[in-house]
Amino acid sequence: MMKQHTNGAVVDSDPVVTTDGTLLFFVRSSNTGPSIWSLDRKDGTLTSCARGYNPCVIPGKNNAFYCVRNSTAGRSEIWYVDYVKGEESLVLSDVNRSFTNPCLSPDGKWIACVGNAKSSISGKNNLDIFVVRTDGSNLTQLTYHPESDVCPVWSKDGRSIYFISSRANKERSYNIWRMNFNYE
Repeated sequence: MMKQHTNGAVVDSDPVVTTDGTLLFFVRSSNTGPSIWSLDRKDGTLTSCARGYNPCVIPGKNNAFYCVRNSTAGRSEIWYVDYVKGEESLVLSDVNRSFTNPCLSPDGKWIACVGNAKSSISGKNNLDIFVVRTDGSNLTQLTYHPESDVCPVWSKDGRSIYFISSRANKERSYNIWRMNFNYE
């Protein structure tokens, strides 16, 4: 069985389901920019939650999420949004780079994300994996390869991060990699 849940003259993307399965957050792009919406999976109610994209659910908190927003300078930043209380706080911003694809660690203490960085090997800008505490402290770059490392996903126990990289092959095709994570 297949069922269409949204429609209209807009583009919907990036669906993520809350851990209890009751809400589906997604990005709706229109001429005013991207915004995050929720779909109540029980009654079909659509709610406009906040501006942004790349929603990242927080287990046990259906009223809040992490997301990406663009700064006035054009860099992407990671934000915490509680759309029910109307609370929004900037978690990660840097004058020299952008950050996207936030992914919350299983213990809820870290966010893995993608950031742009200049390779010390090639001198060119590329994408690498970073982590930051959910309070915005301890920003740490984890990968330093001149090829792009993207799409971080935590292992269930939080001791590893899987990611996709175009490293280690002449064709620059993307493969899945895993790295250990041992921060407290």
